[in-house]
Amino acid sequence: MTQAPQKSKVSLPAGWFWFRSAAAVQDAWVALARAPALGPRRASLSGAQGCMPGLLLCGLLLASALPGSAFGKALASASLNITSFVWYVDVGDDGNVDNDVPLTSRFLLQSGSRNTTLRGASEYVLFDGDLNGTSLLGFGDRGVDSPPTGGLPAMHVDPSGPVCAGAGCPGPADFNALTAPTSAADVISEFVSGYSEVSGYYAAIPGLPTGVTAGLRNDVSLTEPGTDGSLPAEWSSVSTVRANGDFSTYFRVEFAAQALAWSETAGDTASASVDLSVTFTGGGIDKTWPIIQAATTAGNLTPGGVLYSFDSSAAGGNFDLVSGTDYTLTVEAATSVAAATAAAPAPGVMLLMGIGFLPLLASRGHLLNRRQTVAGLA
Repeated sequence: MTQAPQKSKVSLPAGWFWFRSAAAVQDAWVALARAPALGPRRASLSGAQGCMPGLLLCGLLLASALPGSAFGKALASASLNITSFVWYVDVGDDGNVDNDVPLTSRFLLQSGSRNTTLRGASEYVLFDGDLNGTSLLGFGDRGVDSPPTGGLPAMHVDPSGPVCAGAGCPGPADFNALTAPTSAADVISEFVSGYSEVSGYYAAIPGLPTGVTAGLRNDVSLTEPGTDGSLPAEWSSVSTVRANGDFSTYFRVEFAAQALAWSETAGDTASASVDLSVTFTGGGIDKTWPIIQAATTAGNLTPGGVLYSFDSSAAGGNFDLVSGTDYTLTVEAATSVAAATAAAPAPGVMLLMGIGFLPLLASRGHLLNRRQTVAGLA
């Protein structure tokens, strides 16, 4: 579509209007100083009049120092705490969960009868963010060799404990729920931090706790104007198993999650999100379950004190394993936070006007002093 031609506009330099206003007021003061004396009363008032420009300038400077609006603060927190993630065998294939048992597995060279053989497994956690341009990176992984003979210890992000940047470090080292701030007084330190834990395995395997426990947590807290921080995190877990028989399976995951974002003023921003999905492929199966997708820019979604449960058998049915077939279970989780505060306002208009009076103070005082000297000689 052809747009109609636009009329050109003349762009004036920033602050031009207020500079001209201050100059106009200064010209008026100079004119007053040059006016003829008003008689004897003029001399008696000259001292007070000499103070007038200074008092006016002081008033302007004081008024300009008063904040036109409060400097903002911002806070965002995202957490995912998986308290139990277990892969079950539907005993009797009857849909009755009361008698179901966890899937059993073994490493490739281990002996014993198991439902499945673990062909390979790998996991990693990554934090990659920044605070005011200072980068923040944390990484951890675990896995088993091929052929897998054992392994999969508990995984912690390196450096151990929370990865953190800012004066408020170290950050939280747990997955406890936060309460949304009620005022700016509740946001007291500035930092960006991330924390994670991963341990166990989805199936019963020798030497490991049955069931995965895992968590991600990200926080950003800003207390100064013109600052920003962000921290996305992800956890990826991929396991491949070979079925040692024909049976029906499903998984159940229990978790707590929180996405909290709060900002003080309209110029400040905050956001938080939590995502968790599971994909199962192999033997003609290709199924993905989006378990949670929560995001907010102003509020407290899925507060972390609430425990949620997701059962794949109730969300699409069981998935059957066939002997000798390889299957891959992929779990992906992500948490992310970001916040920014508005920059401090530029010097006030009245301050700019006050600066325009600075040359006047010297000239006005000089003129009045001369007048007082002449009056004393008369």
